[in-house]
Amino acid sequence: MAHLDTNRHIYYYVLQGNSNILSDERDKKKLLDIILSVRRERDFELYAFCLTDEEVFLLTGAKRQAKLDRAVRVISAEYAAYYVDKHIYAKNAAYSGVKSAATLQDRRVYGLETVWKERLNHMQEVRDKCRAIHCIPVERGYAGRIRDYWWSSYRSYLGYYEWKDLDMLPMLQLFAPEPEKARRQLRRFHELIFQNGFETRSGKERLLLEVPKD
Repeated sequence: MAHLDTNRHIYYYVLQGNSNILSDERDKKKLLDIILSVRRERDFELYAFCLTDEEVFLLTGAKRQAKLDRAVRVISAEYAAYYVDKHIYAKNAAYSGVKSAATLQDRRVYGLETVWKERLNHMQEVRDKCRAIHCIPVERGYAGRIRDYWWSSYRSYLGYYEWKDLDMLPMLQLFAPEPEKARRQLRRFHELIFQNGFETRSGKERLLLEVPKD
């Protein structure tokens, strides 16, 4: 199995917040805006993502692993500041007229904590983790098919919607050198390997995927 470029650190992060901290679709959009903004400012790569109501799954890369950790901390702090301003200070009469600024305690309560971090060293590991991230909405019951879930990078890989600053090319090149062929093979890797009615183990869950008809 081939190794990835040794100059590139590829990491899988799972961030978790309070229960339903991302249940509002507008909050998911804001967090994704923050993630993509920090990605531009901090110069790291974002290959895949999925946002649920209380967790964030990221597949990232950078020349230095410390850069990724700092970027994740900035994402958490900026989201905590936004969440406190919108949901806590703005609705609490005790803070009426007070300009909000997330304190350290606010960030701990309303931020996103890194609960899992894993370095990936082989191409197949990266491919598998990308697919696992995109399958989370079906596994968790958010959608019937992975392509139907909005808050994931999979729709961008299919060409349905473009999330700016998502680094798709390095991932596509793991499947084929030609972009369109790579897109088809990535889709097949995600969906067509499952036969209708076939169950595969995904963590502690049983995952059932429908084969696309188009």
